[in-house]
Amino acid sequence: MSLAGWLRSALQHLRRSNRARETKSPVHLRPPAPQAQRGSLPTRRVHLGVDFGTCWSKLVLRDYQAPTDRCFVVRPGSSFDAGDNYRIPSSVTVVDRRLHFGWTGDQMASGAGAYIIRSPKMGAAFPSTANEVDKCIGLSAEDVSILVVTYLLQVGFKRAREYCATLSPPATPRMSMSMGVPMSVLDENRTRKRFLAIARSAFDIWKAEGEQPSFADGVDVDRARELITSARARTAERPVTLPRNWVRSEAEAGLLWIYRSPLVGEGLYGCVDVGAGTTDVSFFRIRERYEGNTWVKDALGFYSAASSPPAMNELDDRLATIHGDGLSAASLRGQEDDVIKQHGLARHPAVQSVCMEIHKTYRQAWAAAYEKEERESAWREYGLFVLGGGSKVERVVACLQESVWSGRLLERSISDAGFPDDLYDWPENGQLIKFRDDATFLLVAYGLSSLGWDVPEVDNPSDIPPLEISRDPEAPIDQDEYYPK
Repeated sequence: MSLAGWLRSALQHLRRSNRARETKSPVHLRPPAPQAQRGSLPTRRVHLGVDFGTCWSKLVLRDYQAPTDRCFVVRPGSSFDAGDNYRIPSSVTVVDRRLHFGWTGDQMASGAGAYIIRSPKMGAAFPSTANEVDKCIGLSAEDVSILVVTYLLQVGFKRAREYCATLSPPATPRMSMSMGVPMSVLDENRTRKRFLAIARSAFDIWKAEGEQPSFADGVDVDRARELITSARARTAERPVTLPRNWVRSEAEAGLLWIYRSPLVGEGLYGCVDVGAGTTDVSFFRIRERYEGNTWVKDALGFYSAASSPPAMNELDDRLATIHGDGLSAASLRGQEDDVIKQHGLARHPAVQSVCMEIHKTYRQAWAAAYEKEERESAWREYGLFVLGGGSKVERVVACLQESVWSGRLLERSISDAGFPDDLYDWPENGQLIKFRDDATFLLVAYGLSSLGWDVPEVDNPSDIPPLEISRDPEAPIDQDEYYPK
């Protein structure tokens, strides 16, 4: 092993030891110091993982200068009308040519004269389906997506500032961000550039405008257009040095904890993320090496990836049609499992057809992975993880447990990766409490909260070689000229 490789291994071993020494008791922080002047405070490097979803968005903020690994779930709080909810609606509500975001917009959606843009992300990924947005307010789905991500950055920074005020000494956050995109987006050049532009433009608006005017109060359509035009002009003058610092695959991000989890050993695995608009599937191998009289995981090699509709949106549409009674698909989100069980719809043809299409995407990804290791024996014991909203629907999970090779491979049981050991809940009463709720919906944002050296490099989802995950303590956290130097 080279000296550089030995040093990386030693650092990884040290980080694992630090995590092992952590107790499950709360981490105590100092009380906030509101009298401190922001300009006189030291800066603190923090990184925001932005899971910009089709229906819901989630945020996880990582403290890169903490003595031990530490990130926490961002709960927007009452100032953003979110209560204790960490899930933030991705929809936008337009009232009198003013755009409203998050839970505020969601609450205004039922008002008179309100127009709802439900899935700007899907409109940006598939522009031909989003023409109605242009007709309504003169903004494209890409434009609206930029504004939503700007709003998410404002939410994240407000919480970052509150967190840094509790540190000793108090600090000013220097925040960077990474945004998740579907694997299929990274595989198509034009769409990849579009989502990269969304992330960069949103970050530029946030940096240039700060928190005033706050998008929490809504933003006028004409003002929004001005902000977007200016941001595009500024970002066009700056070349992108590290695109992966801006956008990464949601599938890849969701696997980071699975790779790190002490409950997950070496071997072959599949991961199916049944989200709102698409089902994202990847197959990968976790490798390990013998070091210091023990085996340690040291590489994550992808075999295949696939991303395709349908997913939960389609299931919601079908259930709304079956159930009738004037129910909308939106009202069924998060209630699918209860509705299916209460009304005996598990074997209904409409539900079955959606599940079969989800399984088809899963099987296509497996078939592509099998070409990399064409031995039946290698696949007899592969593990399976199911993430996203589909993981909460028993019928969807059951269909994914069905064999991908009837008569040759058995049905799968679902693997459990446990909880991220460095994920905390938001500080309360001066304490960071270990996050102990269901982390299913947070794994993508969690993975995106790690930058550069904490994630494997990924080139082509259809042909990705095994890659080493390592952390270089000297690597910069630069994101164009905005990242701390």
